[in-house]
Amino acid sequence: MNVLSPQEILKAAVMIEERGEAFYRLAAKQTKEKQAADLFTHLADEEVKHRETFAGLMSQLADRPSLESYPQEMLEYVSAFVKNVIFPNPETAARAAANDVHAAIAFALQRELDSIHFYQETRPLLLTRRENPLDAIIAEERKHFLALLDLKAKL
Repeated sequence: MNVLSPQEILKAAVMIEERGEAFYRLAAKQTKEKQAADLFTHLADEEVKHRETFAGLMSQLADRPSLESYPQEMLEYVSAFVKNVIFPNPETAARAAANDVHAAIAFALQRELDSIHFYQETRPLLLTRRENPLDAIIAEERKHFLALLDLKAKL
């Protein structure tokens, strides 16, 4: 058994937010639709806030020992999910969607759902207290999803 520490989960969360920001900034630059560019820029700014939240949590939990052990498969799952599913290559995705705002929105919608899934699945591994800081991030990701759906309906 290997230990999956809260810091490892938070590092993965930071990577998700960094990749999300990179995708949204590139998509904003490359789309010709002002409304889409504005939303993508807003979502990129939100990803920065999420990253800062996770970085703050990392420092708060720096001295906290891990209470649980998880099989190697869980460590591999967390790493693979972040690297291959959630914003696997933001630059390629943004370029591919440059001429098709609907493709960019569809890609972003799926990434938001993937982020929600990841945070919900790792939530119990991070902290066991009643109010988990991931709850606020999950709520924000849901708002991002709804904003993207609204944009999709308008375009």
